[in-house]
Amino acid sequence: MYKRLDIAVAKQFKISRRQAKEAIRQGRVLVNGKNIRQGSFFVQESDDIRFLSEDSKSFTLPLIRIIKEERNFAAISKPEKIHSAKGKDKQNIEENLSFIFPNKNAQLLNRLDFLTSGILIIAFNSQAKEEYSYYQSQGKTVKIYLAKVWGVLTHSLLIKWQLNVKKRKKVKVIKQEERSSLRFTWVKPIFQQQDTTVVKVKILKGKRHQIRAHLASVGHPIVGDNLYSSFQDTTSSLFLHHTVFSMPGFKVIDKPSWLSQSNISLLHF
Repeated sequence: MYKRLDIAVAKQFKISRRQAKEAIRQGRVLVNGKNIRQGSFFVQESDDIRFLSEDSKSFTLPLIRIIKEERNFAAISKPEKIHSAKGKDKQNIEENLSFIFPNKNAQLLNRLDFLTSGILIIAFNSQAKEEYSYYQSQGKTVKIYLAKVWGVLTHSLLIKWQLNVKKRKKVKVIKQEERSSLRFTWVKPIFQQQDTTVVKVKILKGKRHQIRAHLASVGHPIVGDNLYSSFQDTTSSLFLHHTVFSMPGFKVIDKPSWLSQSNISLLHF
């Protein structure tokens, strides 16, 4: 079925038609690798639609889906293999927030690993940023992930080990209990798939690679995690997705693409 490009972009990525038209007008939309500047251009559902980053014409970012937008906060869905925050790699979401939320002072509040997909939280003003920080310090920002891990896990786990994250590509797990429960990792098995288990993981104030390192430390590394796993893994994706974020007055859910519709019914958020 054919649709106008501006309509297809707005519907597929759940952004406003105004945002879609502006991206097309700026020459930032690519269809199957070709620059298209007409919103009336017709596309098919199978076409690959991307937009150019503001800072460079040498790479493209996928259009980012807005999950929820309110006066003070918003949530977007980060695809895998894209950086959340500014850094050496110019391909990141933070530097494109002014396009995703034009005319708003959009600020990134949390980060996800390059390989991890799922929810990123955005603040639109300093008061909202302070509110988020306060709730996080009180353990009221609950973050639930879904992961597929190696091995059969039949019971829930509470992982309290400390993490050494300084100047390390690979975070080191220290077998001493973390002082603050804000740094704990709660793990609950949902169902098994052959020699793997899909688990629900809850954290409150995470450190870099916390879920990946903690799961590997108890013998259940995430499928696709070649940094922490010793399993012979040929998949190119990391099966870790930030699925639920909640704090007082704001909650969002973003289900992973790798989980089938029938298995989604097993989840209760």
